[in-house]
Amino acid sequence: MGDRWVVGNYTFKRCPFKEITNKGMEYLQAYRFYKAGKLPCAGGWLDQTYSFVEAMGLIDGEVSKVESQQMKEATKRRIS
Repeated sequence: MGDRWVVGNYTFKRCPFKEITNKGMEYLQAYRFYKAGKLPCAGGWLDQTYSFVEAMGLIDGEVSKVESQQMKEATKRRIS
């Protein structure tokens, strides 16, 4: 049935990049700052908006899946 992408609870029949809204793009850009410990609102997690916390959790989960798959593939290449 062709390529499919699964991101969180969503399944896409085409590249999900084409589905990213302007707000989604802002979250993807904010992810780099989040990973560096820089939050958009002063203070800690309790000062962040719910949508920001949810977006960072989703993005971080997907990044972890990709990194895990890359590590498995690298291990297979070393063993072979």
